[in-house]
Amino acid sequence: DRLINEGVDLQMYNSAASAADVYELVTALGYEQVDLWGISYGTKLALTVMRDYPDIVRSAVLDSVYAPETDDLQVHMTGFFDAVNELFARCAEDSGCSAVYPELEDDFYVMLEDLDANPVTVFYDEAELTLDGETVYNALFQTLYDTQAIPFLPFGITLLATAESEDDYITGYEVISGAAFPIELDRGPEIDSPIAESDMVLAYIEEYGEIDDSEGMYYSVDCQEEYPFNDLDAALSLAESAPAPLNRYYTTSTNSIIQSCTIWGVQTADPIETERVISEIPTLLYAGLFDPITPVTSADSAAQGLANGQVLVFPAAGHGVTLTYTASGDCARALMLDFLADSGAPLDTTCIDETSALDFYVD
Repeated sequence: DRLINEGVDLQMYNSAASAADVYELVTALGYEQVDLWGISYGTKLALTVMRDYPDIVRSAVLDSVYAPETDDLQVHMTGFFDAVNELFARCAEDSGCSAVYPELEDDFYVMLEDLDANPVTVFYDEAELTLDGETVYNALFQTLYDTQAIPFLPFGITLLATAESEDDYITGYEVISGAAFPIELDRGPEIDSPIAESDMVLAYIEEYGEIDDSEGMYYSVDCQEEYPFNDLDAALSLAESAPAPLNRYYTTSTNSIIQSCTIWGVQTADPIETERVISEIPTLLYAGLFDPITPVTSADSAAQGLANGQVLVFPAAGHGVTLTYTASGDCARALMLDFLADSGAPLDTTCIDETSALDFYVD
């Protein structure tokens, strides 16, 4: 309602329109060709530019690939399940982690069920917070994006599963939600956001609140070119087959997405927007093994259409590998620069193996 009242045409926000904007920007700047670097949805936009305006693209780096041909209703489930199972397996294989958290997988599911049956209310961040299983699941889903947070997750899960006090619940939730960790992390340099100093933006924030995410863009894009093409029955069947209580969360989430798109009311896009992009443009594709939203399978799927594409999997990373201040991130950035310098030269990927281990936090 707010956007419509402002005169925003929800239909005009889509990947094809944004790709056209990229083309106009490149030509306005006087460039003949550019290299594209996309992360998450940015990879889908980059693929759309490669499809619609291939002549302006010299090469592309796609980090955490959102492949248009994949079924997101299902990927949202399989991505998380694969990521959390990888966490359980890696902890079990690690002598230190398995000794301190020997029942991690069982503790995780029992903890979710217990919190659903008996939610716990704590005073957190100057407000009351009710912790139930679905709240913890949603927090964990988002925190798996964060490569630096992954080694702390067994500690957070176990603390919530064995909590004896409000402080235990708060500390466990802080870890699971990525808000705080037992040791201080190097998050890299702070980035200035000059747009936040704009009078127009400040007035907007004062009226409507902080701008945390691009929900409007998300609904306009995915309700046009993603969810109408997804198999709802297959997604609900997959949700029901998941272990409890994930099956309940998945079913609720899937139905909520469809309901939200009904409310958003945009028209379904041309079917080309859900087809695999075919291109000979040199492309480097990154995937983090713990990424719950754009998993390795999505990068592999996109690569099937890219004759000169190469998928690199980072075993200790989550989402957006090139933006993380970790050894995996250093490796990803170095490989990206090597690729952009000469996309035809073989890449020395030794650093991926050298940064594949996880140093789990144990307490």
